[in-house]
Amino acid sequence: MTINMMMPFEERHAPKNFNDLVFASTAVRDQLALYAQRSLYKNLLLYGPYGTAKSATARVVAEERLRACGVVDGSVAQLHAVDIKGNVAHVEAHASLLLLNNYPDVEPYVIIDEVDQLSAKDQQELRALIDQCKVVKIIGTTNYIDNVDGALRSRSHCLPLLPPQAQQWLARAESILAAEGEQVSTQALLGVLGVAADARDILGSLEHLVLRLKTANLNTVVLPAAPVTPAAPAAPATPATPATPATPATPVTPVTPVAPAAPAAPAAPAAPAAPAAPVAPATSGVALAPIVPLASLKPNP
Repeated sequence: MTINMMMPFEERHAPKNFNDLVFASTAVRDQLALYAQRSLYKNLLLYGPYGTAKSATARVVAEERLRACGVVDGSVAQLHAVDIKGNVAHVEAHASLLLLNNYPDVEPYVIIDEVDQLSAKDQQELRALIDQCKVVKIIGTTNYIDNVDGALRSRSHCLPLLPPQAQQWLARAESILAAEGEQVSTQALLGVLGVAADARDILGSLEHLVLRLKTANLNTVVLPAAPVTPAAPAAPATPATPATPATPATPVTPVTPVAPAAPAAPAAPAAPAAPAAPVAPATSGVALAPIVPLASLKPNP
């Protein structure tokens, strides 16, 4: 597939046909495939959270229906609710132009994004237009299905579009990388896809990946790595000198037993001390009179 590299990344990889679309639900995919093949004839209402490619899916399905009628380059009118607020007659005017630009016997397709933003009065007028101009097919998109008039819902196939998982994006992501001339491992690509929250984030992540790959390739071409000189083979290691066996230890000379000490000789009994010599009475220069017994003393008459 040839792509215009001058276009923004998101535009050049916008889905071109039904196989470019990625769905979280196989049942929803099958229902939309029947609608794209003109096997279902009611109007269509796609609802779901932000970034689930509701507008792109509506456009691709309408173009596939035209191709199923043989109109290869047919036109589809894609309007926003803001464009027709207070003047739903714009829808009929666009449908009339499509009948002139395509073939008179091919039903015109008018896509209205954010149809829930129309007032209750505008939604009632849109319902009346559908009833009066049955040849016109309305494909509406909304983030808030509960805000869409019940009569409009009953006149449409209401199908939910939910965020696909990384594994469901894998084939489409590989196709985008191939168109850009790049390739990475499946595991690396799943790692990039796994951190994205919605379709817009997916395309943004893929764009950054492609830029990194192209930058790496450019550096490889412009700044080639210098050839690496092979290292000289290492000299064989000198075998280690065997260790000298240890000299056996000299046996220890046994200790000579100590002879028991001779018993000490009994101590000789101490000689009795000599009696002390009587102390002679001290003498003074005066002679003491002899002591007279008391009994021999008589009172004086």
